[in-house]
Amino acid sequence: MCWVLYLAADRPLRLRAFDPGAPAFNVADPTGREIAVRGQFSKAFVYALGAHTSCGCGFDRDQVNPDHPGELEATEASLRALHAYLGEALELAGPLELFACWDGDQGAIPDHRWKYRLTDFGPDMAWFPDRTFIEVTPGARCGP
Repeated sequence: MCWVLYLAADRPLRLRAFDPGAPAFNVADPTGREIAVRGQFSKAFVYALGAHTSCGCGFDRDQVNPDHPGELEATEASLRALHAYLGEALELAGPLELFACWDGDQGAIPDHRWKYRLTDFGPDMAWFPDRTFIEVTPGARCGP
């Protein structure tokens, strides 16, 4: 089972296809059973965000295997790319909404509701617990 991360915005955002030959941060439209995640958001445009692993697992530093030295570097690169993408999206569309969960929980009621600012995202950040809804604004952080 994989971690999944979804983003919602008031305006359309740029997609980034996953390339297995050069795995990196990616952005896609939700498909299939992922469509249920739309119910989490108040914003019209919803996207699935993936790390170098294609899913959200590559954003979680706690899942890095210490026996694979390049894995931490790839995770940090994915987190830097997430930060950059969120910065672009905030400039284009204003406040954003995120939902992080295990695959299969896309329609589940959030267990946590936090507010983050862009500076809370970065290569050393701790990942979110299951079923976390996050508002991303320029304001003060209200999460843990």
